[in-house]
Amino acid sequence: MMNNVKTKLMYWLVDKIAPVVSLFYHPPTWNHTIDNLLQLPDDTLGKQTALLLKKKQLTFVPKYESHDFKHVLLDYEMDGLGETRMVFFAFGNGNRSFITCISMILGIHLYPTQLKLFYKDYLRGKHSANISKWDFASLANKPCSLLKQKLYQP
Repeated sequence: MMNNVKTKLMYWLVDKIAPVVSLFYHPPTWNHTIDNLLQLPDDTLGKQTALLLKKKQLTFVPKYESHDFKHVLLDYEMDGLGETRMVFFAFGNGNRSFITCISMILGIHLYPTQLKLFYKDYLRGKHSANISKWDFASLANKPCSLLKQKLYQP
């Protein structure tokens, strides 16, 4: 029950913060829809992302579509704890943005018993390929297994 409240709080904050961040963040145009991603082969990043969004009854948030692809690529749940874990991965992976730092602080306050897990996620990000420049829109038709292999190659 409490995790559900924390998840709702995280989503509410993202909903309020995203429009402000989008004033400064200009990602490439996204041409994918959930329906066209569902037409891709089963193991592709696009199809797996679309299936997850459909299962969770979610849609893409405009300008943040690649975020959902990262959930699938990195195997983080789409809940408050999963969001926080992914933020720590991102920080370890080199993302030092203001929103990442604020999200980490919020995550620590919401999940104070998970500090060891967050540290592992930070290290995981630090020792993975830097995904900040990956063009996730162009990776939609690539196999998840291949992308995960590329993520952890030395």
